[in-house]
Amino acid sequence: MSGRGAYYKEKYGGRGRGGGCGDDEGFGGRGRGFGGRGRGFGPHHGHGDAEGFGGRGRGFGGRGRGFGPPHGHGPPHGHGPPHGQGPHGGRGGRGHHGHGGMKEGQSFFDDLASGRVGGDESGEFSFESEDKRARHTIPSDRLENLLRDLDNAPYGLYKRLYDSNYQFSSPFSFVLQFSHIQGDPYAAASRLAVRIPLESLGYPSDLFSNNIRGVALCDYLTRSFVRTCKEEGVDIAQKGSWKGAKGGDLKMEGTSQHVLPRTSIQLLSDGSNCHSLEIRFQMGLPARGRSILGEWCRQLLFDTLPTLIQTSLMWSSLPESDVYEHINSVEDQEQLRSLLSDAGLIAFVRDGSILPRRSGASDLPMDTVNAVPFVSPDNLRVSFELKHAGVVSGLGIKKGVTLITGGGFHGKSSLLAALQMGIYNHIPRDGREFVCCDASAVKIRAEDGRAVTNLDISPFINNLPGGKSTQDFETTCASGSTSQSANICEMLELGTQLLLLDEDTCATNFMYRDQLMASLVESKKEPITPFLQHVKDLWVNEDSKVSTIIVVGGCGGYFSVADTVLMMDNYVCKDVTTEAANIFASAGMSAYALKDTTGNGNAFARNLASTRAIDCSSLRLPDPSGRFSVRTKVRIGLGREEHDLEGNSNYLDLYGLEQITEVGQTRALSEIMQHLSTSGRKNAPLRSLLEELYEVAAQRGVDELIGGGNRALADLTMPRIQELAMCINRWRYLKVSY
Repeated sequence: MSGRGAYYKEKYGGRGRGGGCGDDEGFGGRGRGFGGRGRGFGPHHGHGDAEGFGGRGRGFGGRGRGFGPPHGHGPPHGHGPPHGQGPHGGRGGRGHHGHGGMKEGQSFFDDLASGRVGGDESGEFSFESEDKRARHTIPSDRLENLLRDLDNAPYGLYKRLYDSNYQFSSPFSFVLQFSHIQGDPYAAASRLAVRIPLESLGYPSDLFSNNIRGVALCDYLTRSFVRTCKEEGVDIAQKGSWKGAKGGDLKMEGTSQHVLPRTSIQLLSDGSNCHSLEIRFQMGLPARGRSILGEWCRQLLFDTLPTLIQTSLMWSSLPESDVYEHINSVEDQEQLRSLLSDAGLIAFVRDGSILPRRSGASDLPMDTVNAVPFVSPDNLRVSFELKHAGVVSGLGIKKGVTLITGGGFHGKSSLLAALQMGIYNHIPRDGREFVCCDASAVKIRAEDGRAVTNLDISPFINNLPGGKSTQDFETTCASGSTSQSANICEMLELGTQLLLLDEDTCATNFMYRDQLMASLVESKKEPITPFLQHVKDLWVNEDSKVSTIIVVGGCGGYFSVADTVLMMDNYVCKDVTTEAANIFASAGMSAYALKDTTGNGNAFARNLASTRAIDCSSLRLPDPSGRFSVRTKVRIGLGREEHDLEGNSNYLDLYGLEQITEVGQTRALSEIMQHLSTSGRKNAPLRSLLEELYEVAAQRGVDELIGGGNRALADLTMPRIQELAMCINRWRYLKVSY
């Protein structure tokens, strides 16, 4: 033996099953940690010495599982002081009833060096599952003493912090919990949570008087905490050499321009009343090499953390007007969205909105010097009176089929991009605060290469070569038109009320087919029914009533089916519905080839009434040793390698899910899929399964989507039910039944 293990074995004994036989500094005993039946520190086998470790404990002394002052039964035979009072006691100890122990010739630090602590009577040692350990709450001064004692100890002993919750009384009351402790200074940062009674924070109750105001408050507080961490520089980890200091960063997941439920900061309630605030964050536990820097860790938890909370979260430190502006704006946006349907509208854009973004890599608004504020055409302007903002006016987009047209670079796609994010509420001064649309709106595009599993795409694609049915269609590599057909049919199954399409990202042969091409390729040899032929059906059919907003610049055939035509002219929105209708009337539809679908009834009846069910166990990773990993919002990794053993891409590609706005949503999607994969649900209709899941989450928060908050994940953001369904439908190993 060499290195650290040999050093500790020589210093602290390890002879025989108990170790330390007669040595002044032997640890002795058959116990699961330091002590047990042992002879403890001290001369003559530890009889009564003030530093006895004795007891059954799994940690230093006592029956306790962790460090801290003991409260147990002192040994009757001098194996340590009464009540187990040693410098590292757990919950005290009985001294004379040790269990477990170490193998012959093995010391405690042999196992410590390999990360194994605790154990059973066989002598095998391991850490218990963190989620299964019982916890008790102890005063914070014991944590402070423990961290001082751990200074320069092996890094693995940080795990002992997990065993307890720590009650702080100064400078204000809060409870600190270690949700996950990294096993190595180079591993992903540890997860911590703080719970603070609302009375300690001093928030007025009207800040969280309903659910949407509570979400807005937590969003504001998250932004405040993240901003303060950056301003103070505590979010930057030390990255020294092997012998240099490392870690010490304290940070929280960042946010987007949208206000969403997150796990980073949440209001906790007893079902009717909110009683406390939970703050979750990450912290790199400081180290030098693989030794604990206990004093630095103590400073972070006892000095830095309380200061951050006081500065960023205490009501007395917050700008009152900004907080109310944030919360009231979000509540108004939610109210506006709820008023659209009764007004016969599917979307709304407020006058004065700043729609373009700063760049393709930024979601921040373009500076007002260069941006042209949006102004509604007079004849399409509508007004709403909101609770806090009063009367707001702007473009009301009616239900039905709406075209957005105009020349290139004139703002068509910018308007649609703003509308597709109108499913979310925005922060004040984003420029799109009152750009709203139906909450179920889905952006549809072509996705070459996506998987499709047992789906009815016959409204758009049929008459395939070889007579292959498209009512139960599947492929692992869909074409552009096939993927776009699947995207629409899947969302109809889920009950969406608004489809958003941009000609630039659609399959051309799916959008329309001209007469010249029809002359060359006969209709009976063309499996694709263009979207142009069905877009009006989706709206006029009483069973569906699905509206569509399309950006078009190359196909005037859509004039024939449009209820509203908007033109973006040098970033100015104009209503050209009448002009488009006149142009079409003079030209007719002779330029476009349409299939005869008379007598077919509602082509989407099966999609709208679908009972398509999934086997949740099929969502498991094909490789049991693999794991989900998320680094960007457009990809979920399925293992460590880029490709599996068969050469297939080893990730779930989400580039087609354009309405995902935060990487936290993608993390949540991967966690939900893992949760569903172990739920045991089979033949569960997809729509009802997801609605049931989200109904609970709407009341209890994001944690409910992943089976509860035991793991206290700090970096999740609530995704929509639509994006979750899209993830599941793109899973290459999905099993489906009807």
